[in-house]
Amino acid sequence: MNTENPYLDEIKGMLTYHIHRISHLIQLKGGQVMKEKEIPIDMDQLPVLMCVFLGEGISQQEVAGYCDRDKASVKRTLTVFEKKGLIKITPNAEDKRKTIVQTTDAGNFITEQIREMIREAEKEIFSFLNKKERKELLENLQRILSKIESAGCEKM
Repeated sequence: MNTENPYLDEIKGMLTYHIHRISHLIQLKGGQVMKEKEIPIDMDQLPVLMCVFLGEGISQQEVAGYCDRDKASVKRTLTVFEKKGLIKITPNAEDKRKTIVQTTDAGNFITEQIREMIREAEKEIFSFLNKKERKELLENLQRILSKIESAGCEKM
């Protein structure tokens, strides 16, 4: 009896399958490490916190745009962060309809821990790559992402 599945072979030949699997495994590993280190956020919240940290006084709308998330989702995440004392949300002095989001000292501390964890995790996950291979992979991924973004989602 033939146990090989031609459909599975086809899927395994697709780049999107491998990209998804790598992303999924990194998410699992990151979640595991964050739980072990008692970091008080979930992996899916991480881009929002990093955006606020790196944005230095960014608006909620800008956070949504940079994270490619809807405003309502970002607002819920920011509310959770504010309750945990990781960020502060203040009215924009120039436009009262907007708010400015900044990390607190606790948020800065947590974010620095996360940044170090990301560096360590990447080092471990991609330890099989030498410096040249890692640089080439990063350049190729950046080039692919740039091409996809410049083509626009509606064209794909």
